[in-house]
Amino acid sequence: MIPSKTFSFGMFILCMVCFLGAAGEAQAADHKLGLGALFYKTLDDFVDDGFDDIEEDGYAFVLSYRYEPEGIFFLEIDAEYYESGYGGSTDGTLTPVVFLGVGSGWYAAVGIGASYSGDFEDNVSDTFWAGRIGWQKAILPGISLDLNFNYRADAYEALEDASTDAINFGASFRFRL
Repeated sequence: MIPSKTFSFGMFILCMVCFLGAAGEAQAADHKLGLGALFYKTLDDFVDDGFDDIEEDGYAFVLSYRYEPEGIFFLEIDAEYYESGYGGSTDGTLTPVVFLGVGSGWYAAVGIGASYSGDFEDNVSDTFWAGRIGWQKAILPGISLDLNFNYRADAYEALEDASTDAINFGASFRFRL
């Protein structure tokens, strides 16, 4: 069963409060701004299902903010921009995703997000869940490279008779603020 938008937003707020409360007064926290791109691929064939307007693969630009308190946990907020065709939209689509993760160097994260476009019912898709495995490595002082693999569950559920998962491969440069 997929949770409602209200329930998902409530769970998101609860997770944020718990995460930030656990972070406490960390003195060695890092704040990083990331710029990058990702490649997405749906796991089902929408053309065979009669959805010719849905792109089954493509690219997005990503702007992200990562908060890394002292320790191994982090919070990341991504804003992904897709051109027309993503999720069935003929307009551009903005997709914010929030991740809670663990690890440095190699890391794992879970996230929740939704897509916004004028072509969606009520301009917003249903929420989706995301899993991420990635690797972040410093390449210059204050600059790191982040390579990641993402799995999204029910990313297209807002479309009737079209429900699939998607995989994404992303790369970002992160700049310490």
